[in-house]
Amino acid sequence: MSVALLVAACSTESGLSAGSASKATTTTPDATTASPSTTEGGGVSLPSTVEPPTTAPASTSATTPATGTLDWGTCTGDSLTDGLECATLAVPLDYNTPDGATIDLALMRLPAADASQRVGAILTNPGGPGGSGLDFLNGLASRAADIFGSDLTNRFDLVGFDPRGVDQSDGIRCVDDAWLDAHLYLDPTPDTPEETAALAASDTEFNQACETALGGTLVDYSTEATARDMDRIRSAMGDDLLSFYGASYGTYLGGVYATLFPDRVRAMVLDSAYSPVGDDPVEQVKTQLVGFEGAFANWVTWCNGNSSCAFNDGTDAGVRWDGLVVSLDNTPLDVGGRTVNQAVLTTATIESLYSKATWSVLANALAAAVTGRGAGLLALADSYNQRDADGHYSTISQANTVITCASGLEDQAIADPTAAIAEIKAAAPRFAATLTADDFTDSCIDLTGAVQPVALAFAGKSPILVIGGTNDPATPFRWAQKMAGELHATLLTFDGEGHASLTSSKCVSDAAVKVLVELSLPAADKVCAPNAPVEPPVWWTAQPATVDGLTAIEIENGGELIGLPADTYVDFFATDANATTTVDRLKTAYEAAGWSTAGEQDLPLGDDSKQAGFVNKSGDIVVVTVIGAASFTNADVAPLAGLVPAGSGLVLRFPPPG
Repeated sequence: MSVALLVAACSTESGLSAGSASKATTTTPDATTASPSTTEGGGVSLPSTVEPPTTAPASTSATTPATGTLDWGTCTGDSLTDGLECATLAVPLDYNTPDGATIDLALMRLPAADASQRVGAILTNPGGPGGSGLDFLNGLASRAADIFGSDLTNRFDLVGFDPRGVDQSDGIRCVDDAWLDAHLYLDPTPDTPEETAALAASDTEFNQACETALGGTLVDYSTEATARDMDRIRSAMGDDLLSFYGASYGTYLGGVYATLFPDRVRAMVLDSAYSPVGDDPVEQVKTQLVGFEGAFANWVTWCNGNSSCAFNDGTDAGVRWDGLVVSLDNTPLDVGGRTVNQAVLTTATIESLYSKATWSVLANALAAAVTGRGAGLLALADSYNQRDADGHYSTISQANTVITCASGLEDQAIADPTAAIAEIKAAAPRFAATLTADDFTDSCIDLTGAVQPVALAFAGKSPILVIGGTNDPATPFRWAQKMAGELHATLLTFDGEGHASLTSSKCVSDAAVKVLVELSLPAADKVCAPNAPVEPPVWWTAQPATVDGLTAIEIENGGELIGLPADTYVDFFATDANATTTVDRLKTAYEAAGWSTAGEQDLPLGDDSKQAGFVNKSGDIVVVTVIGAASFTNADVAPLAGLVPAGSGLVLRFPPPG
């Protein structure tokens, strides 16, 4: 008997850049994502079946004529969810000269499952700015029916796209990977002339490189231009009206579309709202930093009260984190020739605060760093900046800067930065610790010049649902309240931890589906709680009580961590052996307990990863994924290395979703 599995990745989107003020609002799946990205700090991409791997999807040209029609074809690439289709759409680079140069936008869709019921398409965006909509949809596709239900997936195509300047849509690469390695984690509190010079030169070097690469076209990578691209996509998909789901910065993008095209909106769900336009510059910066400060305080409370928190040594976890900041500033760690300093620590912490599912990962990485091992922190920071094991970055960090500037979303210069810094540091002492007066100069002037942002205002009648989380670190609740007022939308409150709540609360996802499918809004005062902890199936104890070399690990929200549907139970173990030996031990233990092996395969995570299924006489099924220590060089799963002791592998065990 073979078993079909369903495990997908959330998008991870960019959030707050270490050592800066407010640069972004984000996986991944998620993300989402992901989560992202919005994720975005999100899930891990694992395979979808225990059957032997099939051949890679066939290549297709799947090009789109400039006339604005879409020629959907089979997607080309690795690790793609079955059933996805891809196309490109040519759009004007500059909408002021619509017959001039063009950009080819990369699109992906999961077609409606029942063509006879098809209503239209739902366009999605995971945030950023700079998050990949293709990655988001690929991570979402295999569990779309679990999240949204068949009423939506039977009747609507789900469509993702890389916005202009992102990855496959003319992705912005002003500087190379080596430059990013040298500059992303610069010491924000320089102690030497060399460190001071490097920090001072960083923005100038990047701006000059972008000017050389893109020149006067930099202003064409704006949110407004992307919203106009969305209208071209809507038309090319054959829809008279746009249905849209956006997370984080994707909510502002959706709001800009609604502002520009109020009569072309069918329905919108805007999850984890980001609405900085019109904010006082000090309030704009303070809003996000206070959000992360609050999320960190909640993490500290969890760690102090939880014996399973690896960073809990009986002292206050926040004070211990402060000490590690000082230690890494004075004496950075070396990981394979790369430096782990306090900038890496801050980035890793921010990445982990996007979802409660990654709190345990952060705790383990911090505990390792105290003993001189910085690989866990570096893996989390690299996940945030989307750097793979080969040292290659996605475009998110560069696209984020350019899109932010081209959209007029950069923090504006203020008259008295000293007073502003004092005010913000009082409200967010840890995450504002490295703020300087330079953070309150308009660094976009030299890149794009002064740009007037689009202020949100919706004059249409179509339903728009704005979702805000009371404990959202990246886009705090104040912005959701503000956006709901600007768009005359209904506000839904998520009373839980994390950023982007679609997969964290069935109450939220049910409300989103009603808007997108039935055009029905919830009550204006509706509050959704997070999903309750998932209990194991009643038959779970029928499995072997122990397996040689495996040690149980307690992880809260573990299913969310690896992108499983919200109602799927999962438990974790550390293993002292490689994947092959661990699977052999599992097979021996399960067969001794009366279970049969239901399938086995190597995983595309490296040479040291496997997956197996087991079934008992009652038909109960369990799936076991083994990620050996050698596979943690794969960037997709590298952050999970922080869950286990150095040199150990990780075992995940869960019933097949659905």
